[in-house]
Amino acid sequence: MKLILQHIFPAVVLLAFFACTKDGDFGIDGNDSDRRGPSEMVVPQVTGRQVLLSYSAGFNNLSADLEDDIDELKTGWIPAKNSPSVLLVFSKRTKDNRLDYSIKTPAHLIRLYRGAAGELVSDTLKTWPEGTVAASASTLGEVLSYVKTSFPSSEYGMIFSSHASGWVPKGYYSTGTITEYAPGMNMAPGLLQVSERPVYSLEPEEVLEGPRVRSLGMDMINSRTAYEINIEDFAAAIPMKLDYIIMDACLMGGVEVAYALREKTRYLVFSQTEVLADGLCNYPTIASRLFRTGGPDLKGLCEDAYSHYSALSGQEQSVTLSLVDTDGLDRLAEVCAGLFDDYRTEISNVSMYDVQQYYRYSKRWYFDIEDILVKSGVPDAALADFREALSSCVVYKAATPRFLSIDIVSFSGLSMYLPCADANTALRNFYRGLSWNQATGLLN
Repeated sequence: MKLILQHIFPAVVLLAFFACTKDGDFGIDGNDSDRRGPSEMVVPQVTGRQVLLSYSAGFNNLSADLEDDIDELKTGWIPAKNSPSVLLVFSKRTKDNRLDYSIKTPAHLIRLYRGAAGELVSDTLKTWPEGTVAASASTLGEVLSYVKTSFPSSEYGMIFSSHASGWVPKGYYSTGTITEYAPGMNMAPGLLQVSERPVYSLEPEEVLEGPRVRSLGMDMINSRTAYEINIEDFAAAIPMKLDYIIMDACLMGGVEVAYALREKTRYLVFSQTEVLADGLCNYPTIASRLFRTGGPDLKGLCEDAYSHYSALSGQEQSVTLSLVDTDGLDRLAEVCAGLFDDYRTEISNVSMYDVQQYYRYSKRWYFDIEDILVKSGVPDAALADFREALSSCVVYKAATPRFLSIDIVSFSGLSMYLPCADANTALRNFYRGLSWNQATGLLN
């Protein structure tokens, strides 16, 4: 575990997709006796084609960590070439994993499989030219379209590994400004389709002692500038409905992110806080968890991750994660719309210091959605429908008692923006254009 923590932010997400059938098939309501630890490798039995893409956007300071993830993936179960299970890796990293962003590198899509003699084969299917930006909606869409055309299937999954900042607009996490929009602009959803140009700038406070964290979607131009992508643009780039997305990146576990992706994937695995550099997945067991007749064991995948971090000590015992069924999000939005309207004054007056936070420093954009309502004084009777709707969405959740410097006291499995915590006009106007806000009227 590295000791330099550099939080970089943006908003691109790509993770593992897989088969989507019944809840029980996903290990959500399955028999716990079938749970196996990392040392008990399962040989999946698959009858129909299942395709998994691991999208690794590592042209940044996580390059070596993301390479380790791929190396660990190779140590687990790998399907044979003639297997209906197809394991793909899209990867872009820095030259020799150095922090020299002046050396432009290509990106590759490879297929991992076992040859006739059981040897591991890394077959390069396509190479993108040097300088290709992985943290780009257009590249993401191109890669997924290639996968869809080359490997027709009814079952797809994706894992996205990189830097990220949830719903927050690209560049804002570090700069505190939204350069594409004038302050006070009233933005409609269509205005979120912005040009992909460099907007990231690293601040001195982002370099601290402690475990390294990862977030999502970043291609560095130099040591202080990078390309990023907004979550709504990310969603628009996905050309097919995925069975699930695993977001191995920081701060993606928000209701805003889930709602933006509800029509693109059935299930989401993500973290409400940052994610340490070890990642949100136990990579040696990923393929055996996800390639299964009847659908991937997403709950088992989450349990593997929680078990890994909860067994550590000190600051490294830090993780929050949840598994969300996006089919329930429209009902959750409907209930929240009523509560936000009825208790607008109370929500606007709540003390942010009383509400469960998932952020560090002054990045006040990630609070627990249920604790916001509870600390705003919404009575239990009014919360009954909300809690029922929430439980139909959040089908698994787990958190260690602390995440680095944050005490985890209340944990609902979803974060949300708390408007009274940040009065930046440009950010509020940006938020008004998000699909979650359009549905609920949190900011009217």
